[in-house]
Amino acid sequence: MCRMSARNVQVLDERIRYIQQFMPNVFNRKLRASIELNDYKYAELRQILLYTGKLLLLDITACREQYEHFLLFSVACTLMIDPEKAIPFHSLEVHLMNKAVLGFDELYGSSFMTYNVHVQQHMPEVAAVHGSRDSVSAYAFENHLGTIKRSVTSSHESIASLVKGVHRRRANLMGHVLQQPKVQIHVTKPNNIYVDHHKNKVYEAVALIVDQVKMKEFLNLHNFFETPIPSSVIGCYIACNSQWSIT
Repeated sequence: MCRMSARNVQVLDERIRYIQQFMPNVFNRKLRASIELNDYKYAELRQILLYTGKLLLLDITACREQYEHFLLFSVACTLMIDPEKAIPFHSLEVHLMNKAVLGFDELYGSSFMTYNVHVQQHMPEVAAVHGSRDSVSAYAFENHLGTIKRSVTSSHESIASLVKGVHRRRANLMGHVLQQPKVQIHVTKPNNIYVDHHKNKVYEAVALIVDQVKMKEFLNLHNFFETPIPSSVIGCYIACNSQWSIT
């Protein structure tokens, strides 16, 4: 087992605090300090795996092989949750995930090879059948926990409160319910950065003018990493804040 030094743990926590100001509202939770790792929610671990971990762990893992292995696992999972890439990239996902599972044994020892690690080898097949791992869950009832909690408005006689909440929700469903638009454009930071995955472009929305959006298009984008695949495939880029044009 490789351990992260105390100095690198301090660097990790500094990075976590720094990136909080750049986290858009699409993330339900902001990361907490590493000392609270055992209390991390699924949303926080998912955020590290799919998004922020690439930056947070750069050059602070116990060895370079650990970071490269993390990228391997992260890229495989990112491809599997993308509805547009899960099926077309199936063969690549199988290759990356098999390699990642073997890497767990090589880097962390046989004691780390639990059932949860083994089952990752079957996840590409799940994504291939359902089009994305996000579209299937073994615990579908959890999707309704938030709805149930919101129905309870008082800790006093909570069952009665729950019943009233269900009746209110049914009444709303029978009436006219306003729907949020599928696409919302924000011009305030940190919610105003947009990535066009089809054209490999990154924009920053700066102003709304009647029915148009004034945007900064970042120029000369570079891959954040080249292996196991170019990071642009999963929409990950290095953009220079001084190289842009208005569109």
